[in-house]
Amino acid sequence: MAARLMALQALYAWVAYDAREAPDARLRRYVQRNGLEPAMAADERRIYRQTRARARRYGPMIGWALEMMWPLAWVLGFPTAPRIEDKAITRATSTAIQATIPPLDLSVDALLARARPRSYAVVARLEDRFYCAHNAVRSAHLGRRTVPRDFDLDFGGLLIAARRHALAWCLSPGKSWAKTPLDT
Repeated sequence: MAARLMALQALYAWVAYDAREAPDARLRRYVQRNGLEPAMAADERRIYRQTRARARRYGPMIGWALEMMWPLAWVLGFPTAPRIEDKAITRATSTAIQATIPPLDLSVDALLARARPRSYAVVARLEDRFYCAHNAVRSAHLGRRTVPRDFDLDFGGLLIAARRHALAWCLSPGKSWAKTPLDT
C-alpha cells in the first residue's frame, strides 16, 4: 500500500509539478530506488515513461491520482476518511496527504515507519459504504432514484469508483490494481 501510494505521488509529480519543484533526475531516482514502477498500473507506467513534456498532456486527468491516494493514505493512518460525495478532494486535504508522504529522497520504509495502519475490519466497513454508493450510482445510471437530486452522477460516480477502487484493492491481497473486483 505504501509503494502504491508513493507511486501515485510520483506519477502526480511527474505530470503536475514543475521540474523546479521535482527535478526529473531526482524524481526518476526516487521511483527507481523505491521500486515504484511495479506499483503503477500499466497505463500509469506508460505516462511515467514518457518525457515530462509529453506527460503534461495528462494534466487535466491526473487529479484522479489524488483521489486514489486519499483512501490509501487513510488506510495507512491519515486522519481524514475519504468521503462519499460528488466533490473532488480539496486542496487542503491533498496538501495534508502530500505532507504525510516522505520527500522524494526517502523510502517506502520511512513511510511505513510513520504509518498507523487501520485494521482490516475498519477498512472493510468503509469499503462497504463505498460499495453501496457505487451500486447507487450504477442504479441511478439505469434510471432509478438512488442518489440525491443534485448529485453530479457522472463526476461523482467516477470519484466514488476511484476511491472505492483504492479501498477494494487494499482488501484484495495478491490482486493487481487492474484485477481488483469492483462489481456491484
